[in-house]
Amino acid sequence: MSIVGFTVAFKHSLLLFHRKSIREIIKIIERDYEAAIGFTAEEKDTVLKHAQLGTSICKFWVIVAFITSMMFPVKSIVLMGYYLVKGEFKLVPLMDLSYPFINDYKNIPVIFGILFFSCFCFAVYAATAYIAFDPLVPVIVAHTCGQLELISNRLLKVFVNGKNMEEINENLKDINIKLVEIYRIIDTVQKNFVVLYEFMMKTTTFLISFSAFQIVEGAKHNGISVEFVSFFFGAILHFYSPCYFSNLLMDKSEQLRQAIYSCGWELQPNIRTRKCILLMLTRTTKSVVIRTVFMPICLDTFAELPGGWAMGALASSSLHIRQPAITID
Repeated sequence: MSIVGFTVAFKHSLLLFHRKSIREIIKIIERDYEAAIGFTAEEKDTVLKHAQLGTSICKFWVIVAFITSMMFPVKSIVLMGYYLVKGEFKLVPLMDLSYPFINDYKNIPVIFGILFFSCFCFAVYAATAYIAFDPLVPVIVAHTCGQLELISNRLLKVFVNGKNMEEINENLKDINIKLVEIYRIIDTVQKNFVVLYEFMMKTTTFLISFSAFQIVEGAKHNGISVEFVSFFFGAILHFYSPCYFSNLLMDKSEQLRQAIYSCGWELQPNIRTRKCILLMLTRTTKSVVIRTVFMPICLDTFAELPGGWAMGALASSSLHIRQPAITID
């Protein structure tokens, strides 16, 4: 839980520290949605599709964060109620932790109530932090992917729909201005959260391993660690979500590069137009992707996760972390 606590505090501090740049990105997204009112039906569908993708990940995180955080207090309260009905009442902690100085007194009703309330507040705070932060970058990336798809489609028609060379150059200018804005958004996200994502990639691997270890230990003691099952799948989503959206961004940037090359520039004799296309090709040679300090975040990175699980499981076994599950007779 110390890893979760530090991660939540780190995310909260980043949101506060980078609130100005995040606010600017949100304003750009709102302006893009307002501009979409005048788009064609096909372009509106593209914007709507990626907006719904961002909405879906927000709803998914609300459900996952709520279930994962509330599973701990619900299980504790249900078990205490069961033991009370059975006539063998005993206190069941929300999180079975060891405390310095007060560990011998944690089952005293007053101390137990204070600890229970503190852990419950932490669970609520962690849930709200995950709901507020984790969908943020995927929503921004989903929007930029939609904008890159719009630009790709416009590039394929830029020479066909242009009535004269002046209009073609003007359209290319608008496309380049929008591309600069998109790259600025991605650079801002990269700069703001590069250290956090490096931290998340490492710690989430151990969280998955530790929760899997707790599930196995619970099964050995004829108990079902329901709360760690939900925690396990939540940790996987925590790792998979940025990998999926960053990989989608990489695919859309490659699609843009192919669109630039296939737009029909070789049939245009105008030197200015050819230079513009050449600069765009040069800029898009390297795929756009969210990176950590040492590696890109993509589905290939997620595919390497099982190796991290094995290392985490070995670490858990070597530390002999055992938390017997509470069973119902």
